[in-house]
Amino acid sequence: MQESREAGKLFVPIDTFYPSSKTCPRCLHKFEGLTLARRRWICPHCGQLNQRDYAAALNIKRQGIVQLKAAGHTVLRQ
Repeated sequence: MQESREAGKLFVPIDTFYPSSKTCPRCLHKFEGLTLARRRWICPHCGQLNQRDYAAALNIKRQGIVQLKAAGHTVLRQ
């Protein structure tokens, strides 16, 4: 966190139990049946093929933006 402050950036911690890899980044459906061994999954709601780590990255980014906006910050790039 200190490094981000020194670089003029904000560090936004995300809840450890936020279901980032279980949530479809397209429709935000939470897929409860996802196991750790499963690396790809098809959303039962919208049909999108999701790569577990890529979906997690998109969802963490979205959650960080939501928290920044809720705190009154302007988000320039999404």
